[in-house]
Amino acid sequence: MLRNSTLDSLNTSATVNPWSPSSTFVNLGSLHRFLSLAEQTGHFTKDLDSHDEVVKLAQEKSRSVIMIQILKGQSLDKINLEIQRHVRDLETIDITDVDKIGKRTFQMQQVSTHLSAISTHKDDLITRLQEPFVGNYLVIDAAYHKEASMTLPELASCLAAFPKHLENIDWSNSTNIMDGRLDNVLSAIESSFADLESHFRAAQKSRKAMKQMQEICAIKQH
Repeated sequence: MLRNSTLDSLNTSATVNPWSPSSTFVNLGSLHRFLSLAEQTGHFTKDLDSHDEVVKLAQEKSRSVIMIQILKGQSLDKINLEIQRHVRDLETIDITDVDKIGKRTFQMQQVSTHLSAISTHKDDLITRLQEPFVGNYLVIDAAYHKEASMTLPELASCLAAFPKHLENIDWSNSTNIMDGRLDNVLSAIESSFADLESHFRAAQKSRKAMKQMQEICAIKQH
């Protein structure tokens, strides 16, 4: 019987951490007896009858329990850092993932090639758009006449603005903003906006002056 109880105690000791703050072995077992002995020998004068007081005193005085709390805090800090790192990786994956960067670079190369082709054949495109349509008439089902009548004016306005878009594409393709030229381009754009603002203010002043002249003429007529 003694042998079985000894084996049971060994098995319990092997499976339960004797210094864990949540372990009843610490709260009520050897630590309780240790603190009681310390009180009897005069090392502690505090009453240890209360279970809560024993736990609190163990957390304040026991080096093992304090070390466990420190290690637990370090582990939690490490886990929080790992979580933050994964969140940061997810937020910046678009600019840090090599595969995504390569895929988008390839797409930009395709767009650049397409825009270059448009710029090269700009004159041919404009000529073809300006030529009258020669061919069979468009056959549209009656159910779609309303949508077609609404779409064609919008299409006409897009085609009318198409040469301007081609000029913008040609400019973006021919303008070099590398090697420190970006500042000069931005300065030129800023100057253009400043000139536009000056012309706008002058137009407003002229309009105001014309309005005043009309009012004066109207008063003289009366």
